[in-house]
Amino acid sequence: MTKPEEQAANPGQRPLEYPFTAWNRDLEAAVAKLRGRPRHCGLNAIRCLRRSWMIAPLDPEMALFRAITAEEEAATALILALQQKRYPGASNLKHKSHPHKAGLTPFLRVIERFLAEVKFPAPQVILKSDGQVPRIDISLPAPGGLVAVPDEPLNGITHKEGDGGPTVLDFGEQAQRYAAEQGVADMLTVIHDEANFRNRLLYATDEGIPVADNVDPALIARGRPVFILLSLTMIILQTPKHQLFAVQVLQSYLQALKAIPEGAFDYEAALAKARRP
Repeated sequence: MTKPEEQAANPGQRPLEYPFTAWNRDLEAAVAKLRGRPRHCGLNAIRCLRRSWMIAPLDPEMALFRAITAEEEAATALILALQQKRYPGASNLKHKSHPHKAGLTPFLRVIERFLAEVKFPAPQVILKSDGQVPRIDISLPAPGGLVAVPDEPLNGITHKEGDGGPTVLDFGEQAQRYAAEQGVADMLTVIHDEANFRNRLLYATDEGIPVADNVDPALIARGRPVFILLSLTMIILQTPKHQLFAVQVLQSYLQALKAIPEGAFDYEAALAKARRP
């Protein structure tokens, strides 16, 4: 950690350590309380971010590779958490597959943009790490100055009304629009392009040797999804309940990967089960 006297002596210079926020540091302490491989993957993800910052002045391409590894380790933690809690379809995710890991960030970006488009209220996120099992809770602003606190952060569902009744969104339209903005045919191509980016950092092509300049902004940008993925990992692990919005997004991601299990997920049965006392 940069000492105050070092910062005072070098105003405006590059920090000596990756610029973690207070939330990042609190989340790292909470991740250290998890168990098993999700814990190890989470801590290694943060370690990779630290190492990426350290080596950037000497080897910027490998620094960026390290940051991508951090993101994939955080994705591995989330995939393993979903599998440990036996989320429907999670067994179709492969934690050793670069596309399955690398695709999570762009797909979650699609979901994030959707929530912004429908003006879903920004939640207040509360991290609780004083107990044996760390957890994350959220509170949502409601009309009349009230606050809504769901029992679990992702225990809701998004649907639209139609003549035949409510239809659960699969975010396919949003994913297709995102892919078109990236100039490719579909979300699967976005995912494979993202997974292949790491290789383009390492190997020469007919155009020459890969060169990365001024990678600090890219390293910081890669840190954001790392902590989002680790937050989601904690949210999944903190309860045995299958949180329905997590189920909904997982099913949509499997569709984007063309890895959806046979048979549509029965949301009506899941909703009925969730309503039981």
